[in-house]
Amino acid sequence: MKIKHFSPVLILMLILLSGRAFSQDIIYKTDGTVMNVEITSIDGMAIKYRLPGDSSGKMYYLSISVIDSLRDAGMGSATFPKRDVPVSRIKRNYIGTDLYNTMFQNLNLSFEQLSPSGSTSFSVELLINLNADNFYGVRSYWKFTNNFYLYYDPFIFFTKFGFKSYPYNFSLNNQGAVRPYIGTSILLGQYRKEEWDDSNYYPLYTKKFAAVVSWNIGTKIYLADQFAIRADLELSVIPFLVFNSLEVGIDIGF
Repeated sequence: MKIKHFSPVLILMLILLSGRAFSQDIIYKTDGTVMNVEITSIDGMAIKYRLPGDSSGKMYYLSISVIDSLRDAGMGSATFPKRDVPVSRIKRNYIGTDLYNTMFQNLNLSFEQLSPSGSTSFSVELLINLNADNFYGVRSYWKFTNNFYLYYDPFIFFTKFGFKSYPYNFSLNNQGAVRPYIGTSILLGQYRKEEWDDSNYYPLYTKKFAAVVSWNIGTKIYLADQFAIRADLELSVIPFLVFNSLEVGIDIGF
């Protein structure tokens, strides 16, 4: 997308002409439309005109941004040259890591690719728990709200596949520093399940496969076109409110 700017000299010339009345004028719009009008004045960034033969005296306004050129009966023609100004665009591909989980020795690496429109993205994340033998386990991870984790400490490792939607952004143009998003993800991995029985005074741990469906909401704060801080909350839907995670991370674009 390109933003159009107008020549300051031309704008000054048009402002100086403000208040003069013309007749049988022709306006050529940037979309190819030709308009036969009677220009009465040019006020700032708009042209004021009326329709020929209209005795009601009704006035109309047309922005200069949609005009390519015009021709009037008394003073000849004028063009509206425009110059293209490059628009800052964010990157499509990002690698990142989550700092919150890293504090609990759950090292992870993520990759996210934005769609060409910038409104959605697909991501892949890998987590490896370097402290899997020393976590505060629970008897069952699958009971309704029996457990509530705010980081991925029970896991030994997992791979997560996610989809995000950026509902307020419809292009890769850098329209502001903040880009909120919502999304969902599927997590596949292995965790340590804690089990007890009457003959054991200490818990026994077994490795189990886990499949988790999560919902997340968050935002990215772009400090540059290729660098962002990410903060979100991920809540597991299946199992309900068990494997949750607060995430604060950094993303680097390329």
